[in-house]
Amino acid sequence: MVEVYRILEDILGKEKANKIIEYVEHIVEDVKNKAKFEMREEIITKEVFYAEISKLEAKMDNLRAEVKEVKSDLMLEMEKLRSENRLLRQLIYFLIIINILAMTVFNREFIEMIKLFFKIGG
Repeated sequence: MVEVYRILEDILGKEKANKIIEYVEHIVEDVKNKAKFEMREEIITKEVFYAEISKLEAKMDNLRAEVKEVKSDLMLEMEKLRSENRLLRQLIYFLIIINILAMTVFNREFIEMIKLFFKIGG
């Protein structure tokens, strides 16, 4: 800035050079102030930032609790389904055994075959 002043002083004289430099300094100061103001509008303070982070952390904690609750509910439901599945399997095995018994015990040909095998009746 000093060299610019000397050049202006050489060309325009001391008084005019001072006025121009003052005017330029005033413009630079205005630009700085406007830039600071705009930056303040765009940039949030630490307090606001940490408050927003705290809100997000609280929401995340709530979501974690909800997920944990849903997981617990699902685990209970899965265990219930497994239990029902075991009962259904046992019922199916029982019905298969009953069916086999019914097909064999009440079948005349099977009874005749058993009699021949054990040489019963005569």
